[in-house]
Amino acid sequence: MNSPYYTDPVVRERIDIILQKCTTLFSNLGTSTNFDVQNTITAKQTEQQWLKEIQQLDPEFYQKVRPQEN
Repeated sequence: MNSPYYTDPVVRERIDIILQKCTTLFSNLGTSTNFDVQNTITAKQTEQQWLKEIQQLDPEFYQKVRPQEN
């Protein structure tokens, strides 16, 4: 694969950090902690911003992790 995620360690680390932030964001919904954004709409908007960062780093990898439309 020529995807930077698989060929560039710096890109891989940056993408992994973003993905970790996304999972933390959703796992904290409803916990009433400092990390709880209180609602799914805000969480999805934040996730979209972070996924755009992944798209800029590696468009090919982004196609694999982006939310699929039903």
